[in-house]
Amino acid sequence: MLVSPAILRELATVLRDILHFEEADIVARLKLAAKVAEIVSPTITLRTIAEDPTDDRILECAVAGGADLIVSGDRHLRKLKSFRNIGIVQPSDFLRTLG
Repeated sequence: MLVSPAILRELATVLRDILHFEEADIVARLKLAAKVAEIVSPTITLRTIAEDPTDDRILECAVAGGADLIVSGDRHLRKLKSFRNIGIVQPSDFLRTLG
């Protein structure tokens, strides 16, 4: 699993502004994500998804980390089906392949 500083910032924003988590819970979740995932720092900036440019951060992270697969429920990402030979699948499809 890969994350980038930009993805962690976006996660914090969603937890705070949309899900209304308390700050201590946000910090705990960010620490957990940083502990279980490999943190990569992309050196490229992409402009691929005009409808939602923040989704480009996912693509940047995947490219920088040499990902084999992007697992996402995001419709903009799923619409691509793949990016630079990195497949993009829904979580349900990923779980089905795991058995």
